[in-house]
Amino acid sequence: MKKLALVLVVLLILATAVPARAEDDPRLYALGMVSASNLYFSYLVLGTVADGYASGGYGVDMATSLTEEAIALTRSSIDALELLITSAAIAGDDLAVVEGLIETHRLLLGQANGLLSYIEDPGNTDDFLRYRDLAWQNISQMLQF
Repeated sequence: MKKLALVLVVLLILATAVPARAEDDPRLYALGMVSASNLYFSYLVLGTVADGYASGGYGVDMATSLTEEAIALTRSSIDALELLITSAAIAGDDLAVVEGLIETHRLLLGQANGLLSYIEDPGNTDDFLRYRDLAWQNISQMLQF
């Protein structure tokens, strides 16, 4: 129930955090909303997998599989965002936002790779924790937490 409440609060925040340009280009607004949601839920998935593995709820195979799926989806997101940049479909302030999204996705990749290292050796938590904190700084700034 607490998780559902948290999700509803996040969605409410996302819905009310309408950028000034939303009226000008609903495509940019949709891209921003979907991207912010993707970052937030990717961050949650990695944390949930880490918790599930640490508590014994997930075995090595399940934790590894879920983490590798998160990595693949995050890489796909980076590729799609980079295509916006290379196609010159975006510029100015919007370009800076897309670059920030790419940077945050890369931090999530660092977190995910740190999780894989932790799964291999439970004493190895440094990369997971460092990238988790860096990713959260970017995500919370984007979501205005």
